[in-house]
Amino acid sequence: MQGLFSLNDDNKRFYKILISLCIPIIIQNLISSSVNVIDTVMISSLGETSVASIGVANQFFFLFNMALAGVTGGAGVFISQFFGKKDISNIKKVTGLSVLIAIILSFVFLVPALVTPSWIINVFSRDPEVVRLCTEYFSIVVLCYPLIAISTVFSTGSRGVRNPKLGMICSACALIANVILNYGLIFGKLGLPMLGVRGAALATVIARIIEITLIVGYVYFIKKDYILKFKIKDIRAINMTFIKSFYSKSMPIFLNDTAWAFGTVLYSVAYSHAGTSAIAASQIASSTGNFFIITSVCIATGASIMLGNELGADHIDRAISYAKKFSALVCIA
Repeated sequence: MQGLFSLNDDNKRFYKILISLCIPIIIQNLISSSVNVIDTVMISSLGETSVASIGVANQFFFLFNMALAGVTGGAGVFISQFFGKKDISNIKKVTGLSVLIAIILSFVFLVPALVTPSWIINVFSRDPEVVRLCTEYFSIVVLCYPLIAISTVFSTGSRGVRNPKLGMICSACALIANVILNYGLIFGKLGLPMLGVRGAALATVIARIIEITLIVGYVYFIKKDYILKFKIKDIRAINMTFIKSFYSKSMPIFLNDTAWAFGTVLYSVAYSHAGTSAIAASQIASSTGNFFIITSVCIATGASIMLGNELGADHIDRAISYAKKFSALVCIA
């Protein structure tokens, strides 16, 4: 434990990289958690039924988001290792393949939500008013799922190439837009129509459009030689061997994250039997509870990036040393 905090050159290098990675990731995750909290707080003035309706929709989004995290988590492992190897060609292939898979995944969730929203909502609540409000919210907010899929791939990939500030800045801009638009569209302020829960959904979609515009604009137009910028030729260069390798490493992460999310959602299904008040209460509790696990999650994210970089560069001894330090840090966190 003493070696963990000694100020030798190796530790200085370790903490310098860790801080440069983790601080932006922590800020971005705080922003992401704040979106749900702010939505819940602003909607709460409309009553517990409105809070419950958004809570139900957020459970479906949670499943999608964790499944997406499984895909991008696998991509992040490959990108960080290829970055350590300075293998730009394969980084572009992984990014292109991940974007395609993420978009397909988003439509797996989007289509049922648009075609049979009442069936999905009834799993969580049979309150007629909750079903009505959630259907209104659902029909709008799911349209941003493909946008979230694309932006998450580029944000996660940017972390793998040690540029976590991109996702942080774009998420911050989206949060500011979401708060302002929520205020205007939920309550009919700033010259905008009063739309209630539909206003919250529309504000979220517009905020996500702003986010992806900033990310894609940076990758393809501002930083024209950006390492994640893939083209059609990069996707065409992907062969079955590459896909099988990606699948074998990513599938365990995908299954783990999806299974954990499914188990968590079952709690919400159980709460639904206690009534609308219980659903609303669990939504508030889960939104605020996310703040308390962010530090450990972000250290783990930083660990995956740094270890991937070192393994990719064939610095095995340094990777083992870093792994031991991360194990101790996570316990402390």
